[in-house]
Amino acid sequence: MRILVIDDDEMVLQILAEMLTTAGYEVGEARHGNEGVKLYRQEPFDLVITDLLMPEKDGLEVIMELRRDFPDVKIITLSGGGSYGYSSVDASKTLGAVRALQKPVMEEQLLGAVREVLG
Repeated sequence: MRILVIDDDEMVLQILAEMLTTAGYEVGEARHGNEGVKLYRQEPFDLVITDLLMPEKDGLEVIMELRRDFPDVKIITLSGGGSYGYSSVDASKTLGAVRALQKPVMEEQLLGAVREVLG
């Protein structure tokens, strides 16, 4: 199974990629929404995990664009919280994210959500 992780925080991106790789998933990495959408268009992934607050193209824009062009895409969102985070988490679910997790996300929480979404 292939998972695309999109996060502008390099440390978070590395940690998430390591968790997923160790669990046996093939991981693609993108540092912002535009890069993530471009990678997905080149070769679709089984799952997208995206941060919500990013420069260039935020997570909500990523969800809208991918869901429009790839209606069956599975997306999990991550949010750092705060007032922006909670409203964005709700919006991300409305726009088509299947799960929304709060940062910092624990490994068992992330992998549980991934297994649940991928079946």
